[in-house]
Amino acid sequence: MYAQTDTQSKAQMVFSNDFHDASGQLGNLTAHFITEKTWTDMNGEIGAIVRIKVTGMSVSEMSKLKVIGSANASVHDTQFLENEQEWIVPLSKGTNMWLEMSHPTYGKSTRLSLPKLKEKGMYDVTLVNNRTTTIVVHSLPDGADVYLDGNHHGKTPCEISEQRFGKHDLKLMYGSKTKEVKIDVEEGHTFFDDFDFRERRNINIISSEDNTTIYIDNQLIGQAPIHNYEVLVGPHTFKAIHTGSKGYNDTQIDEQTIDISSQTEIKLYPIKKGNVQVLTRYAGKPVYAELVVDNKDKYTSEPSYKVNLPYGTHSFRVSYNGKSKEKFINVNKPEQTQVFKLSAKNDVVWPWQREYDIAPVGFSLAYVYKQLVTTGEGQKLKENGV
Repeated sequence: MYAQTDTQSKAQMVFSNDFHDASGQLGNLTAHFITEKTWTDMNGEIGAIVRIKVTGMSVSEMSKLKVIGSANASVHDTQFLENEQEWIVPLSKGTNMWLEMSHPTYGKSTRLSLPKLKEKGMYDVTLVNNRTTTIVVHSLPDGADVYLDGNHHGKTPCEISEQRFGKHDLKLMYGSKTKEVKIDVEEGHTFFDDFDFRERRNINIISSEDNTTIYIDNQLIGQAPIHNYEVLVGPHTFKAIHTGSKGYNDTQIDEQTIDISSQTEIKLYPIKKGNVQVLTRYAGKPVYAELVVDNKDKYTSEPSYKVNLPYGTHSFRVSYNGKSKEKFINVNKPEQTQVFKLSAKNDVVWPWQREYDIAPVGFSLAYVYKQLVTTGEGQKLKENGV
């Protein structure tokens, strides 16, 4: 034992009673920071070095320390080694010297009285910060077991009092899940809540349209498609915003609340669409008419067509046997049917092209004649319209 610390009961930073000669026992990177110049004191003479290890303090707070020494100690060119968490203090050789450490928050340390220091002697001592604080630990959900430096302190939410500043090992366990971190406790940094044990799923988000922006719970995610995006299991609001060529006034939105459990694919439809079933009748019978939608999309050779279109007004034109008819149809629901009736007026309509009522038993030619009287629309009328 080479020195003793003064008994300053109010000091929070205390030099421990472990001062010893460590000459030839550098044992870490300290050796790389010591040159011939380091040993030289303010008078140009070869002196000694005291290496001060600091505990109970965060690295950022350690860097704020200031070394104070007696006049004959000639304290100069001190270095703080962050990785080693220690201070290198060159001093004059000799006797009757002392050191103190000062911090803007913790004040002055106890005073370390130094023994006779030999030329190129290396000495080690520890400075302990005895100030304590309360560490608060939260998790999602509550109920995780909390271990600080290997000791169990209950379940979250958890407050752990009388803990020293500086580095600690913090571990939380929730069911089969474990999270371990190293924390650095310092002034203003005593609350730790980055522990989320809630179940998650990876999902894919696709859109029926290109150039669609995706939001989840009002947070911008990106442009569809989005693959392997991690979300919490449970309900979320998905929103797809599609902006057309006309800008803001051409914006359409699909917003859905979806409960994510086992579902892995989300499909959004920012442009709502509906199916329109188109049938054409000529002389009362279904026919294979040609269909043109919005003057561009052409459909042929089918007795009926199912066309999927965005909500809004669209033009439909059917043509058959030289006759045509056009309608403007408002698509505003998922399914609807439109029947086009083409007039057979002024056309030769053969009996086998018509629809007939079922004739009574023993029908006559006069009954058949009655069925042939028509307005030309393929509608079945009795004589004189009766």
